[in-house]
Amino acid sequence: MARVSQKTLNWLHRVLSNAEYGPDQAYKDPSRTYNDVANLLFQHPDFSPQTDVYTYENGTPALLLHISGTLPVTFRGAIYRFPLTIWVPKGYPHEPPMMYVTPTQDMLVRPGQHVSGEGRVYHHYLAHWADAWDRSTIVDFLYILRDIFAKEPPVISKLQQSISHMAPPPKPTPPIVPPLPRELIEPPNAVPWPSIRNPPLPRLPPKPAQMVTDPRKRGPFPPAHSQPSPLAPFPNDIRHQRTVSNAQIQSPHIVRSPQRSNSLRQFTPPTRMGPQPPELPLKQGFQQGGYRPQFTGPVSPNSVTTHPPIQPVAPVPQTPPFQPRPLPRSRYPQGPYVPPLPHPGPQALPQPGPQPLARPRPIHAPSHGPVLVPHPSHQPLQPVPAKRQTGALDLLASPFELELPSISMSQIAPPIPPNPEKDALLRTLSKTLTQTLQANIAQIKFSLHPLHSQSKALKASISTLEAEISFLNYFRTTIQSNTAILQQSLRRADAVIADAKARLSTKPPAHATIGAKPPSLSDPAAATAGVTVTEYQKATGLPAVDDVLVAPTVVGKQVYDLVADERGIQRAIYVLQAALVKGRVSVDTWVRLTRGLAREAFLKRALSKKAGKGMGLVVEEAKMRFLALLPLLLVALYKLDQALPRFYIFDPKKLQDLSKASIERHPNNVTALMADLNQELRLEYGHKHVLPFDTDPDRWVFSNHGNAMGAMLILHASISEYLIFYGTPLGSEGHSGVHLADDYFTILQGFERRFMPGELEATEYFPGDQNWLKRGMGSQYQLHGWALELAQGWIPSMLPFGFVDTFTSTLDILNLWKTVYWTAKGMAGQLLVGKL
Repeated sequence: MARVSQKTLNWLHRVLSNAEYGPDQAYKDPSRTYNDVANLLFQHPDFSPQTDVYTYENGTPALLLHISGTLPVTFRGAIYRFPLTIWVPKGYPHEPPMMYVTPTQDMLVRPGQHVSGEGRVYHHYLAHWADAWDRSTIVDFLYILRDIFAKEPPVISKLQQSISHMAPPPKPTPPIVPPLPRELIEPPNAVPWPSIRNPPLPRLPPKPAQMVTDPRKRGPFPPAHSQPSPLAPFPNDIRHQRTVSNAQIQSPHIVRSPQRSNSLRQFTPPTRMGPQPPELPLKQGFQQGGYRPQFTGPVSPNSVTTHPPIQPVAPVPQTPPFQPRPLPRSRYPQGPYVPPLPHPGPQALPQPGPQPLARPRPIHAPSHGPVLVPHPSHQPLQPVPAKRQTGALDLLASPFELELPSISMSQIAPPIPPNPEKDALLRTLSKTLTQTLQANIAQIKFSLHPLHSQSKALKASISTLEAEISFLNYFRTTIQSNTAILQQSLRRADAVIADAKARLSTKPPAHATIGAKPPSLSDPAAATAGVTVTEYQKATGLPAVDDVLVAPTVVGKQVYDLVADERGIQRAIYVLQAALVKGRVSVDTWVRLTRGLAREAFLKRALSKKAGKGMGLVVEEAKMRFLALLPLLLVALYKLDQALPRFYIFDPKKLQDLSKASIERHPNNVTALMADLNQELRLEYGHKHVLPFDTDPDRWVFSNHGNAMGAMLILHASISEYLIFYGTPLGSEGHSGVHLADDYFTILQGFERRFMPGELEATEYFPGDQNWLKRGMGSQYQLHGWALELAQGWIPSMLPFGFVDTFTSTLDILNLWKTVYWTAKGMAGQLLVGKL
């Protein structure tokens, strides 16, 4: 093995890793492809890589890695190098490589079981490559291919193919016989006996023996990356040497000839016999299909093989000298036309004396080629006359084979045989183009309807746009006209404003010198100066407000005054409410003033309502009633909220102490802990305020609120407080909600983590700790365990927060019903015992 040059490896890596033409043109696994190709070049130095365009069967071209070289194969003791071409696809190693046998100019592809007519290599290894792509490599397949080519060579020499089509050597000229009648010359369905004038047989399939050369006479191996020299074919006389040793045993005058020979070897003539009689050419019965000869003569009793031998054939009369003529068409179109080789005339033939008829040799038909029958002769060879004699022919003595008129070499060569592959390719190309054109036409026709629809829609849109443009033009004209009118009105308004300012700037009388501002009832300076509004208006020339805004009737004027006074009172109540929130007025002052203003507003509203009805006006009674009762309702709620803590019976500090005591007594048993704590609570606060602990599933309900989920057992429920066991052994987290109540969370088992806005770390609570969430605040919490929860405030306002998840997420109506039932039952029971 030779070392692969680093330059070649760098080029190979650059080509396989190149993705500048897009991911579709790059190799899917360049690393695996590089390793396999590098191993191939290392194992077989005769191969060289390059890039070339490969065209698939569907006509799609692709730039692939092309590896060409020769594969050394040992065939019958000699080493041959068969040319191969390997195409590596883009999907390698998931796709198998494409291999072709590329014969040189002096070779032809020998179709076989694993090689097609165009040289494509087929094998079970390639067909099932995708099933075991991770274990398949090109080098392993070359080892398999070497064993296959050692049995079935993939190429054959053109020279040997041409020699097999040439006519046999000339035979002695037979005596002149009269011509046969036409009935005997051309019988229907008759196969004529082959003669020297008959056209040569079609080329036989290449034999493995034809690829064998003598290692001693073969030159050195061709260098790597070069075109191999054509293999030397067998001579034409090799057909006369394929006999069996059985025939030699039966005939002592015949010497065994070598089994294989090529063009470099010298033919060794027999040494123990005289001149061999001329042999008959191949009969047409020897066909190539299956390589099995057909015999028409009787079976010889001397045969020892399973193939039927033939009897010796009678001597053939002498024939006129051989005249060359062009060969007929070969049924292998890839072979070029080869003219017949010249044969020596009859003068150059030896003239042996009469030879006794030798014992006929049995002929055995091998399984790989036809068998030729030696033809003994009883007459010595005679010189062939220069001119053929004419006369009557002896029909009885003439053979069945008739001579055909010779064809001069000067005549036109036969036409080029048709190429079936080319015809098939043209038909396929025509069919593909026709289908493509028809598909394009169908697609165009299919696209015409949407295009027509789009065209109609565009035309309709153009009409709509033109209408809109004309409307916009009209609208623009109208706007321009209105703008001109508005500008004129603004100029007139500016003139009026200037006139009013001029009147205001007019100096009032001496007794009314209070400045430029008009007098106001709220201005104390104006009141002390004794300047009235009427005097000021007269001094400035401005009209009075009552003169400008005049009611149509006296009742209407009364309604105007009542509504203005009512709105003023509402504004005063609003200002008092804002002052109370800011702490500028006390609660008692706010209550006293608000009560008086509300009473006055109610009286004015009632009077304005009565006057409005008298005038036939529509009065909003519900709104007026709500506005009248709203201040009273706010005052009542405030008073209740201030008095709500007086109804509390549970102390958060006391609950924490009781919880710690129960945790110390039962640290590892939650059920016993809850039962013990419930017993302490009932003893502390009474059985009428604390329900007993129970593990009945009907009393335990799910609580889904703020994206958190847990289970709870209601121990106390009233308008101002509730006390429950709440938690989950699985852990849950969510939003606590913002409520009008204080919430106390005492951890019994597990832990709780709380996070509030502004805090960067979570606060953790463990058994015995109490988490206090103040009223009006919210937090994110995570609970993993159980806790005792106490809420003090407006409990009914917290119920929607616990019920809304039923309709938005869980849809657990049964659980909602149980929650409402136990809550309402607890609140009703506490109201009956006087607990708010």
